[in-house]
Amino acid sequence: MATFQDIIGQEQIVEHLKTAVKTDQVNHAYVIQGERSSGKEFIAKVFAEALQCDNQKDGDACGECHSCKQAEG
Repeated sequence: MATFQDIIGQEQIVEHLKTAVKTDQVNHAYVIQGERSSGKEFIAKVFAEALQCDNQKDGDACGECHSCKQAEG
């Protein structure tokens, strides 16, 4: 399972998304834009997994709970 640490070169957005997850202050929508193959879908997937996780670890998905196992499958 990927975590925010696996995202390279996007420190500002990663920090913003991790803080949103940790403080439970998530906006109703996020626009992730960039060039083709820049990792937009990967960032969205990591963020979605973190939001759905039952046992978040420092803003990241734990990879062990029921929600994380469903996301992997």
